[in-house]
Amino acid sequence: MTPVRTFERVCVLGSNSFTGAHMVNYLLAASDCQILGVSRSPQVGSLFAPYHSHPQWASRFRFEQLDLNQDFPRLVELLDAFRPQAVINYSAQGEVRNSWTWPHQWYETNVQGVVRLVEYLVQSQYTSCYLAASTPEVYGSTGCEPVRENHNYQPSTPYGVSKLGGDLHLLARFRKDGF
Repeated sequence: MTPVRTFERVCVLGSNSFTGAHMVNYLLAASDCQILGVSRSPQVGSLFAPYHSHPQWASRFRFEQLDLNQDFPRLVELLDAFRPQAVINYSAQGEVRNSWTWPHQWYETNVQGVVRLVEYLVQSQYTSCYLAASTPEVYGSTGCEPVRENHNYQPSTPYGVSKLGGDLHLLARFRKDGF
């Protein structure tokens, strides 16, 4: 499988998540791009980050442990130095149950963090592609019926509502500028 677009530099936010780590692995295997991985959690071993099993890829991957909210100025410095043409965002506050205990943290990351990041990238002039992973939680409980992207939103947790808030900002930004 070859990438639809070829980029020289890609930043993967949430690179330590299950899906983020597999995206890093895919990009390293399918392209020659340089990758900057950023995650709030420490770098994980090869069981959860399969790209570690391929030492030949080490020169093309750099990891930084940063929090999207607390370390935003440092993240901006990294992005400006690395100048990724594409940013793939898997970072989020997850864990539905805990979103009820500390909802403000979910809104800070999943709405404010996403808005702050995207608005910065729009101004950056070096990023032309931004991809964001959402969650089925934005659709709420749907029973057994099939769910498509145009399904009605009915989030029922702070996690689902906060992810939808960030997603809706991305939709508005896309409709305005195609970014």
